[in-house]
Amino acid sequence: MRHKDAALMARIRQTAEDFYLEHGRSPSTAELGAAVGAAKATVYKYLVEMGRAGMLDYDGRSIATKKTALADHGMTTASVFFGSIPCGPPETVEAAVDQYVQLPSALFGAGRLYVIRARGDSMIGAGIDDGDMVVVDADRKPAVGDKVVALDGAGESTLKTLRYDAARARYYLHPENPRLEDIYVDELTVQGVVRFIIKEG
Repeated sequence: MRHKDAALMARIRQTAEDFYLEHGRSPSTAELGAAVGAAKATVYKYLVEMGRAGMLDYDGRSIATKKTALADHGMTTASVFFGSIPCGPPETVEAAVDQYVQLPSALFGAGRLYVIRARGDSMIGAGIDDGDMVVVDADRKPAVGDKVVALDGAGESTLKTLRYDAARARYYLHPENPRLEDIYVDELTVQGVVRFIIKEG
């Protein structure tokens, strides 16, 4: 691990453990960076290297050590995005995470879970209102009729129903609001399938 500051590595590990014990979840790279005085991109690189060296376990979302493992009580870590889920390599997605939350594994299962806030009224017919939080499973294979988070024509994440147009032999994104039009894209990229809806208020 050339060019890595041993003192900073120790602070990152200790801060991550203290944060987990206090909040019951791993800190985001932004939260870690603010605590140790480093950019979140730098913290991410350190975590990857520390994971490779066996100093901790890091899967791109959660940080685990022997101390945090003793405190783990069957929880799944989900990444929370206040905006869209970005596309790109893991470090790009990780850098955009606003925080992490711990969800009961018995209810939500395991895997790569994202939490995003619904915006607008495009899914009101499916019972998803503006401000609701949706739990998205990035590992689940999408099927026609699923509520999905996918990239629209502008490359932004959008929450819609996955449909198939047999006449055009194309998948498309359908808003559950009769005032809005279907979205056809040249290459459909689904980022995850909605598993749960958490109503605001």
